[in-house]
Amino acid sequence: MKNLLIFRHGQTDWNVLKRFQGHSNIPLNETGRKQAEALRDFLDNYPVDVVLSSDLSRAIETATIALGHRKVPFVKTDCLREAHLGETEGMFNKDIIEKYGKDFWDRWHAPEDLDFSWPGGETKRENLNRVRSFIEEFVSQHPGQHFAISTHSGTLKRLCLHAEPLKPNIPLTVENGALFYFQINPENFQWFLVEKLFVPEV
Repeated sequence: MKNLLIFRHGQTDWNVLKRFQGHSNIPLNETGRKQAEALRDFLDNYPVDVVLSSDLSRAIETATIALGHRKVPFVKTDCLREAHLGETEGMFNKDIIEKYGKDFWDRWHAPEDLDFSWPGGETKRENLNRVRSFIEEFVSQHPGQHFAISTHSGTLKRLCLHAEPLKPNIPLTVENGALFYFQINPENFQWFLVEKLFVPEV
């Protein structure tokens, strides 16, 4: 089995303002940096052979603060980005609901509706397939056993929902800095959600 420690980036000002980020390159704020520091302290108890990160600054900065002191490879890629949110990127939540309607908002948040996308954006299925394909190919070709991955809320939520949970009632809320432990069988690429390990108290 390959072991994956997958976490969401720390807080940004757009998180606080409830603005859709998607591929927008928004940096961490001070709270986000403190969350990454808390994540670093927690992750010091875990082995890591490779760090993988979305190439957006909020994910890179979180991974750098949490794991940059490790003498291991650090790979940045656009394959681990959040879904592209099309015309809604940069919009406030309330303005999205006003412009597109509550039905569209509910479809975006419905886990089973993988084929919904905002105009000009990716579907949730495209996002999930992009991220899973990259991770599966990378870990199957790498000799390491322990991978730390810095990504985004929607992406991480979809990974959680489409992995087999190894115990009941694992909390699936993806807070800033939340850390989940997955395993992948590299022979058949079956994903297992082992547990939610950590949420920064910042």
